[in-house]
Amino acid sequence: MLRKIFSDRFLFCTVFFIALPACISYQVQDPFITPRVILVSAAIIAFMAWSFLKPSTAIQQVYLIPTVALLVFFLLSAAGIMKSLNPGDAWYEWLKSFLIFPVMLITAVLFRGDDSRKMLLKFSQVCILGLSAYYFYQWLNYLKHPELELVFDLKLHIASTLGNKNFYAEVALLLLPLAVAGYFLLERFWKWLCLANAIVLFVSVILTQSFAALCGMVVDRKSTRLNS
Repeated sequence: MLRKIFSDRFLFCTVFFIALPACISYQVQDPFITPRVILVSAAIIAFMAWSFLKPSTAIQQVYLIPTVALLVFFLLSAAGIMKSLNPGDAWYEWLKSFLIFPVMLITAVLFRGDDSRKMLLKFSQVCILGLSAYYFYQWLNYLKHPELELVFDLKLHIASTLGNKNFYAEVALLLLPLAVAGYFLLERFWKWLCLANAIVLFVSVILTQSFAALCGMVVDRKSTRLNS
């Protein structure tokens, strides 16, 4: 039991589906993005170090050369920041731009098996449940106190723990395919939870009135029809 809890897959899902949505700090200038960038950076460094230190892992055998090449590319890009006019902002943009690549690499390695992918889908549903519950709580609070809209522009910030309705819509659209996949791949309780989460996410995106998110849904639907 303890081995499963402290496995790399379990910890990865815990960081990205449980800790990341709750990672907020009002002690920094951007309370919703900066803490999450720092968390993901630390997690990526830890996972990559863990993977290379483990004996005879898949990363060492199959992904060693592309991983090292990717790390060299990151280091060269970071070295170029030294000549930037504003190194502080440049470091921040570098982190936001390049974190997605090691996340994709580690995800591909850790979740190759069916059981591990089902674990990822289950964690994503727990994440959706938490984000959606807080999102609709914010809506109830807004409906009870509509006068706050005139002072704080409250409706713009009904976004669960993500700070901005556009950010929430983007995350909802990223999580929606996981809910749909979970409906077909998981069983019993999880299957119906995935269906409920998919409906809630779809309604949430509509409620955000995010033009970019709605356009993304339409474009994705049209591209799906063309491919079929």
